[in-house]
Amino acid sequence: IGNQAAARAFAASFPRDAFVLEFAEPNPWDGPFKGHSTHILDISFLLQNYNDKLDNTQRAASEEFAKAVIAFVHGEKPWEPFSVSGAIAKLGGGQLKHLSIGQAIGFDTLLGLWLAFVFGS
Repeated sequence: IGNQAAARAFAASFPRDAFVLEFAEPNPWDGPFKGHSTHILDISFLLQNYNDKLDNTQRAASEEFAKAVIAFVHGEKPWEPFSVSGAIAKLGGGQLKHLSIGQAIGFDTLLGLWLAFVFGS
């Protein structure tokens, strides 16, 4: 939730459309970060350098991610802006999904945060 809160606050401060994406594809390669989403992995998905090393699900995610970024760079809206809906996009499991805050972090987590805020525990 820490990264999501910062990303949402930053996006909310933009005077124009802002687009927020959570990259949640796990690293498929052996090593200490296998199974974790990592920053450099998003670049390899964007540039399509290692598609031949990805399984079909991750290859599909790689292609969806690249299409969305290319659309954005060309002035298109790859999904509804955060400033309009408060929703983010999430790339994970081979799919690009659009999620509200409750869907993104889980409604139980959101409720727990609210209760902690209200009751101070």
